[in-house]
Amino acid sequence: MQIITPNETEAAALTGIPTDSPNGVRRVARVLVKRGVRGALIKMSHEGVYWDDGQDEHFWDPIPVTATATVATDDALTVALLATRTR
Repeated sequence: MQIITPNETEAAALTGIPTDSPNGVRRVARVLVKRGVRGALIKMSHEGVYWDDGQDEHFWDPIPVTATATVATDDALTVALLATRTR
């Protein structure tokens, strides 16, 4: 697997590690990378996202928006991530 993009609940279910703190989110991402994914992007809803690829890690704060629809938001996030990783 190349990149995994679970939300907090999915990430906790995959690893058995609680994601109720920044440290928990870091631990979850690191476990997923150690299991063989090349990058873990943990989506934390209104708290932003966390990236870890075993070399770089980063928390990104959310960008305030007024949502008019939420259809395909995960798809848009994945495309944005791929666009930045392929440059």
